[in-house]
Amino acid sequence: MAQREFEEGEDGLVQDEPGRPGSAHDREGYRYGWEAGQRGEYAVHTWNEVEPLLRAGWETRHREAESAVAHRWTAVVADVRRGWDAARRELEASL
Repeated sequence: MAQREFEEGEDGLVQDEPGRPGSAHDREGYRYGWEAGQRGEYAVHTWNEVEPLLRAGWETRHREAESAVAHRWTAVVADVRRGWDAARRELEASL
């Protein structure tokens, strides 16, 4: 099964959601979710099963960030979920 690379448009917005504005951390959250949704290790798992793992990974990754407040899980979880859902739809369509 071929995996498509995550793509951003020339304007930096996520291609999967044209016209959706978003800050850099919104796009980072979307990318994080999209990449997780493409991983084979999560293929048989639901969002509810992987969300705690993704949250732990996100929080570890951003623990030392200068903009830690902007990178709180609660601020990006919706974008991560949107990315996850888009990746899962794409994988399902390719089966």
